Amino acid sequence: MTASNLQDSRMASPDSPHLTKKLLSFFLSTLFLTIVNSEAHCRNFKSIISFGDSTADTGNLIGLSDPDDLPAAAFPPYGETFFHHPTGRFSNGRLIIDFIAEFLGLPFVPPFYGSQNANFEKGVNFAVGGATALEHSFLVERGIDLAFTNVSLGIQLQSFKDAMPSLCGSPSDCRNMIENALILMGEIGGNDYNYPLFLGKPTEEIRELVPLVVSTISSAITELISMGGKTFLVPGQFPLGCSTTYLQSYNTSNAEEYDSTGCLKWLNEFGKNQGDQLLVELKKLQKLYPHVNIIYADYYNILLRFIQEPAKYGFLSKPSPLPPCCGTRGSYSSLFGKTFGLKGLKCCNDPSKYVDWDSAHMTEAAYRLMAEGVLKGPYAIPPFDWSCLNPEIKNIAFPPYGETFFHHPTGRFSNGRLIIDFIAEFLGFPLVPPFYGSQNANFEQGVNFAVGGATALEPSILQERGINFAYTNVSLGVQLKSFKDSFPNLCGSPTEIGGNDYNYPLFLGKPIEEIRELVPLVITTISSAITELIGMGGRTFLVPGEFPLGCSVIYLTLYKTSNKEAYDSSGCLKWLNEFAVYHDDQLQAELNKLRKLYPHVNIIYADYYNALLRLSQEPTKFGFIDKRLPACCGFGGQGMECCSDPSKYVSWDSVHMTEAAYRCMAEGVLKGPYAIPPFEWSCLNPETKNSGSSDTKRII
Repeated sequence: MTASNLQDSRMASPDSPHLTKKLLSFFLSTLFLTIVNSEAHCRNFKSIISFGDSTADTGNLIGLSDPDDLPAAAFPPYGETFFHHPTGRFSNGRLIIDFIAEFLGLPFVPPFYGSQNANFEKGVNFAVGGATALEHSFLVERGIDLAFTNVSLGIQLQSFKDAMPSLCGSPSDCRNMIENALILMGEIGGNDYNYPLFLGKPTEEIRELVPLVVSTISSAITELISMGGKTFLVPGQFPLGCSTTYLQSYNTSNAEEYDSTGCLKWLNEFGKNQGDQLLVELKKLQKLYPHVNIIYADYYNILLRFIQEPAKYGFLSKPSPLPPCCGTRGSYSSLFGKTFGLKGLKCCNDPSKYVDWDSAHMTEAAYRLMAEGVLKGPYAIPPFDWSCLNPEIKNIAFPPYGETFFHHPTGRFSNGRLIIDFIAEFLGFPLVPPFYGSQNANFEQGVNFAVGGATALEPSILQERGINFAYTNVSLGVQLKSFKDSFPNLCGSPTEIGGNDYNYPLFLGKPIEEIRELVPLVITTISSAITELIGMGGRTFLVPGEFPLGCSVIYLTLYKTSNKEAYDSSGCLKWLNEFAVYHDDQLQAELNKLRKLYPHVNIIYADYYNALLRLSQEPTKFGFIDKRLPACCGFGGQGMECCSDPSKYVSWDSVHMTEAAYRCMAEGVLKGPYAIPPFEWSCLNPETKNSGSSDTKRII
């Protein structure tokens, strides 16, 4: 095709501004990536500041405890599902605060108390298991002396104020930090009612505490507003009458005491009344501070729906109400004693089928759905406005991402595993953990610095050319520096990188000639990174090329044309595929130069272009449906209708591939013929070639 025909066969820019906006707001590309007004104003939160009790405690109670008298959350089975070891969280895995952090693209929020060398730049958590809103001394005066800790909401807030110089430096820096943080106010206050309920105090006496608790929470919010706080998430109470602990402690033969789901009416009415009073107070604060977002999280109705319709949300429906996953129904004192939690008791085989974890706390599965109910609605009053957030945040933190293999979102841009995961499995390694935001991750056999939306070139270079479209400033150079900076803690191969250097200008409708000028710069950047890693001791590199961009569903939609000459026999755009080949040819030429300069180093080119193109040209040969390049899920993934069987599709979400496609691509690289030069596996024993266990020690 001539240059003039090439220009005629494509559109200079996408033809529909509405479609362009939709596509631009969705697009993210990465292969190896392991949140009184009618609506709250959108903010890009830079950190999370958390106060509360065991529903938000990520390790503080352990940090405050005597090493010889640790709470049950310091021992299995706590933490078994996600972290695979106890972390101080009172659940089998993640809590609501963890899912909020994942949604916002932030690391898990580290506990403040007892932390050593923790990085609080992106968040700090003061929530403590057993904490109360009211001061411990005040409760003791009323004959309520059952607290597991004296760290009240007031003490947590004082700890925050005392720590501010070390957390954020100067007063102006601290105010800026607080202004740009999502501040979680609990859940807090539940234990102010739990303790007297456990002691059998009259309900009328406990009701007298409600306005005091609400006032204490309100005062803490007011003080934080004066310090610069702009966005608060304030949870209400759980439906206490559905708690297995209370159902046992207040068991009665009077059937009128129970609702249709087996929950105690009077306790649920108490929990709802507390939530109503709190919501009234928050509306008053909102009127006083109209520039502040104060959002009520309706934990009561979120959790109640799981109990009323468990099967609808994937939980067991019988018996009703459900027993806890761990232990048996029992009174608070018999189940918890001094350890605040269950230690060493028998648990169910599949916690994901249970709402209740240990009679007092929920399972990770329940917390996940509760977080979704708040973040996505309808259980946030007023609802969050996420219009200003990066699409990567709004999409990958929720299903259907991760549904096929992991059965939950993991941050991977697919329905399951990526090429890097299949390489790790082939080599007998664990899946490679992400570097950014990982807590207590084991990097002994691999570490992953890849970031969704990353570019090879620095954002400043792209911005100088009018390409200001990046979702992250974590370029290849930033990733490499992170690797070097982390050397002391960690003790190679760059991933597909450079695609977004072209994707962003393509989405902006830049001329193809202008985009071609970026190719030598991208190639040089990749080459320089490889050279630097060789200088650090790297001996084996896998360097992928570009995808066949002309076959991408998103580009086929964005650059749709009535000119049949623009398409090849597979329905792919010729000019975009020709551009990808141009990049790949340049990259291979550069890799050949590096091989000559460093003959002792293995530099392997992964031909992603042809590995993926074959799936588009002969889909049925590889088990995919014979339709013209459809995607399993519509643009955006989250909340969009998806196909029933992703394994039959090459494209997952119009931008990224399905697990099935990534598996085929990985096999094509590892076993041939899409590695240049091919891998030499003769040194591996037969078991390795079949199931994986190589002499390679680590994946970077």
